[in-house]
Amino acid sequence: MLNFLPDREIRLARRRYRQRLFAAAGLAIASGAAAYGLAAVPATVAAWQAADDIDGKVAALRESAENRQFSETLEAAQALRADALAVSPTLAPAASAALDAVLAKGRATIAVSSIELRRAATSTVVVTVAGVAATRESLLSFVSDLDADPQIEAALPVSDLAREKSAPFSIDAAVETAAATP
Repeated sequence: MLNFLPDREIRLARRRYRQRLFAAAGLAIASGAAAYGLAAVPATVAAWQAADDIDGKVAALRESAENRQFSETLEAAQALRADALAVSPTLAPAASAALDAVLAKGRATIAVSSIELRRAATSTVVVTVAGVAATRESLLSFVSDLDADPQIEAALPVSDLAREKSAPFSIDAAVETAAATP
């Protein structure tokens, strides 16, 4: 076979052929990348929605666990109230009123581990509440709610504010009760 084209024209034809080949390959790669991108968008959105759903369910479970823990604390307080009536009929009305006043300020972010009642004066009952607060802010909020009540004077040691999360505490709440009798 004879080639009637000069060398310069042959090189030019080869260069055009390679340019068309690279253009076609680049177009194929770009089309594949675009198709992959379009296919990945719904999968990414679905993954984000699944993550949001999981976060919502975890938050709901955490909240229900905290509420369950708070209801267990209230049940323990009811049992303590009954024990106080059995042990000391004269302290029981004042203790019951003091316990109600302190527990009314409770919240789900405060886990109460123990409650102690003692008479400080004729008309004052001291309720010592010990436990763990989820955060320092929730503990401070609980104490400020107690202090907002004119019948309650709460004392929180500064050392109880050392931890930012899962802060153990012991609060002495002096409750003025009209029902306390000597």
